Amino acid sequence: MDGINLRNSFCAWIDLLGYGAAFYNSDWDLHAQEAINNLYRIKKLEPILHSISNPFCETLFSMNDGIIRNFDIPQNDALMIIQWLVDVLLKFKLLNDWDISNGFYGSRGVVTFGMRAQYRDYDTIGKGDLIQTSPQRREEYNKTKIIYTPNEMQMNTAFSKAYIIESGGSSKGLLKNRIHLDEKMLDKFVCYINQSKPTEFGLTDEDFEENGPCICKYNAVFEKCKKVLTVTANVNDATWDCLRIEFDNVIPYENDKQALTTHLFTPKRVFDSLYSPHDSGILEL
Repeated sequence: MDGINLRNSFCAWIDLLGYGAAFYNSDWDLHAQEAINNLYRIKKLEPILHSISNPFCETLFSMNDGIIRNFDIPQNDALMIIQWLVDVLLKFKLLNDWDISNGFYGSRGVVTFGMRAQYRDYDTIGKGDLIQTSPQRREEYNKTKIIYTPNEMQMNTAFSKAYIIESGGSSKGLLKNRIHLDEKMLDKFVCYINQSKPTEFGLTDEDFEENGPCICKYNAVFEKCKKVLTVTANVNDATWDCLRIEFDNVIPYENDKQALTTHLFTPKRVFDSLYSPHDSGILEL
């Protein structure tokens, strides 16, 4: 498409629960103690809110009580895709645990798949671009950005779907303090993993000369009836489950007005042994 760049993306939208109530109760006065406490709530969460899995594929946007994690899906890099999903689930648990332990309400999240269309070749405009002045002054003025149009958010259908689904809240069956994975996102996750080409392990020169390269191939299976997602790693003659996600809820979601019909799977337990069957971890969501 001439002048428009299309990309496939996964997107996670995570929303802090009960955030607006403090401002409503304070009549939108930021001097009020309840509002101040709410601002400190975000400030203390900043190390988690601003942590990403991979700067080469992910872009994170922090918008007050909401977090957008956009992941442009790389071709033939199954490990990077798996790492992103694991990181989203891990950071969601950290966020929830910290927030609830400090007397707040935790968060709710939705992860979807979609396309994004980048139709502008710029993402910011500085003050100097709109002022007739000398080149030197323009450079100084342009340090102040006055228009933001992030590339990753230009017609991002994955984010649009995640936001619409999450905003339905409990009236649409979504659960508090849980992250919901769209069934269509999980199907695409499996396809991308299984379509990825085998990759080589990093080895020492001595190992390479003696044994040759270690070739790793990942295979994914999403068993909807059993509510399990499994990713198997095959390295030479060794095979192990490098990722296993067990779901405890399947929520039918219908929104005819926005043409969204799917099922939402909520992870309960994640078994993670990405690099070695001996270095496994269990994450209870």
